[in-house]
Amino acid sequence: MEENSTTDERLLDPQEYLGDVLAAVDLLKEKVKNASLDPADWLDRTYARSRLESVTFSYKEDRPRALLGNLRQQPDTVLVAFRDSTDADDWLNTNLRAYGDPNIFDRVGSMHAGFYERAKDVPPEPFLEMLRSGKRLVVCGL
Repeated sequence: MEENSTTDERLLDPQEYLGDVLAAVDLLKEKVKNASLDPADWLDRTYARSRLESVTFSYKEDRPRALLGNLRQQPDTVLVAFRDSTDADDWLNTNLRAYGDPNIFDRVGSMHAGFYERAKDVPPEPFLEMLRSGKRLVVCGL
């Protein structure tokens, strides 16, 4: 029973992070539209209650593909958001194939093909290091 209580303490409550997830996904969409966008200023104006801070972006072909942000007052939690489909071809190519490689994570579960394609663009090493150092990752896409 003790093992379960330790595991439960590591699980995150989705409701606690929903506002931050929405802010991250919207910010990433805005950054795609406007490369010179100041993330801190945009968050202050659009999502004043968001806990996102120290936001950085991962780029592919000069376009933001993912956002990484720390959560204020939770230094052990990192939010990672992946960009959604950008055009009709992108949408069709990912939504007609519902699931990505099911064996990628030792059968832990499957994921949407579009999410999987975006995730493949980001090197896993920094995330593995974050997990090894005790950080919790909140990974999302929309």
